[in-house]
Amino acid sequence: MPASETRFCAYCGGSANVRAVGRMIGACVARGWRRLCVVGGSPHSRTELQRLVGGALELKLVDGTASRSRGQARSDLAWADVVVVWGSTQLDHRVSLLYKGPNVVQMARRSIQEVAREVERAAAGGR
Repeated sequence: MPASETRFCAYCGGSANVRAVGRMIGACVARGWRRLCVVGGSPHSRTELQRLVGGALELKLVDGTASRSRGQARSDLAWADVVVVWGSTQLDHRVSLLYKGPNVVQMARRSIQEVAREVERAAAGGR
């Protein structure tokens, strides 16, 4: 039986992030994607994203303020089914500029919910 209000939902407890990440995981699995690389975001946001994803997808979370070589970025791009460059967060241009290619999603919103929506959209073929 559906909850009378989202805050009473047994699945998400009213959390937009939980709902969005759940949809993202479903879309990735349906597309056959298992590996997600996220470049940028605050340490807290990356930790929360990892917690929400759990073991449903393999994650590589890249600190957007730490020095990164071209080779490391190439390795990340080859490893991941999709790479999210999380703009408008803690992300230096010297890092973000290393991540280009057909499996890269660029975004400029800050929330985990928006990251999940962009990945879900990309998995559905709407990049």
